[in-house]
Amino acid sequence: MKGSYQLLFFLNAASMGLLTPVLSLVLLAHGAEIETLPLFAALFALTIILAELPSGVAADLFGRKCSFLLSHVFQIGGVLLMLKSQGPFLLAASSILRGLGSAFASGSLEALVIDQYKAERGLARINSQILLLESAGMAAGALLGGVLGVWGDGCRVLLCVRLGAEIFLFLLSLACINEERRFMGNESSRGQIFAFGKLMGEIRQSFGTAAVILMAAALVGSAQMVLEVYWQQNFISLVPGNMAWCVGVISSLGFLGVMLGNQFTGVWIARRPRKRGRIYWLFKFLLPGTVLFLGLCRSWLLFAALYILAYVILGAGEISEKVLLHQVTADQCRAGMLSVYSLVIRIGGMVSSVLASFIALWGGLTAVWVLLPAAALVCLLAVYVKSRFVA
Repeated sequence: MKGSYQLLFFLNAASMGLLTPVLSLVLLAHGAEIETLPLFAALFALTIILAELPSGVAADLFGRKCSFLLSHVFQIGGVLLMLKSQGPFLLAASSILRGLGSAFASGSLEALVIDQYKAERGLARINSQILLLESAGMAAGALLGGVLGVWGDGCRVLLCVRLGAEIFLFLLSLACINEERRFMGNESSRGQIFAFGKLMGEIRQSFGTAAVILMAAALVGSAQMVLEVYWQQNFISLVPGNMAWCVGVISSLGFLGVMLGNQFTGVWIARRPRKRGRIYWLFKFLLPGTVLFLGLCRSWLLFAALYILAYVILGAGEISEKVLLHQVTADQCRAGMLSVYSLVIRIGGMVSSVLASFIALWGGLTAVWVLLPAAALVCLLAVYVKSRFVA
């Protein structure tokens, strides 16, 4: 992969990671209240869900470069509105624009790079490189965002850095991304629509490889939600009071775990391509099981070790999943399929969030940590037995 593409993957992930550690503080400083904070987060998530599939199809029809550029236009608009916002209306508009930006970025550059480099470098190696760059970018962005978030009134220094990063990414993408232009209405575009429609029809009507991957992704996404949302509360309740600062360190080590997992498994798959299906299922089952054990853990050291292990497994599972998904996806439908993949993970997480709120009322957080991953394991086993997928 050429250096400019590597820089784009890294900087795009870093830009997204800038707001991750202090997003609640930024929203509260620009018009949100404690009571309305979840509404802005929900609006952002809902926008992504609604735009995921249309944005992916648009990328396949009009071009992945066009979609990636448009994502940064939306992000620039969202950050500008957030800087100007002092009330709920501009902040809501900002959340919508940022959601559109995330949706249009999802899979567009990845699909383009996979198409251009899969023959030269192989699916396992190129996917591993992409995930490594994105994980490193997210880690760097989150660390920098945590520092910049305390500077300036209303986190304005951080928002200005994010704005500058998005403008730079737009200009770099405009100059460096090379792609054959696509136009809707010509024979090629009609062929893309037909191919994508046929693929979606096969997913609905059969229990093929793509459908199995998407169902398993949604189920693992439900367990992943528990890990991402509730780990801090559990860890802080276990760690000694003077060591609460360890949360940031453990979070950074989790990003490093993702990088380690996808690098190790990428090499494993490249050397043992015939075992890619078994490798895939190994990590699909390991993640919910690890999350379940985390919920039962009563030692902060063991909790930290299992948390990092969970992210190693997450990185390993993602690379094996992406390799299989790209193998069964036609080039002309790649961005659309990646959007569907992202969509089902988000849906799995949202369903899990709703269930978690009811379970927590009935049995507390321990019940959430145990029941949701256990349900994911049972459903994964059912999918595995029914599909008999080991390819």
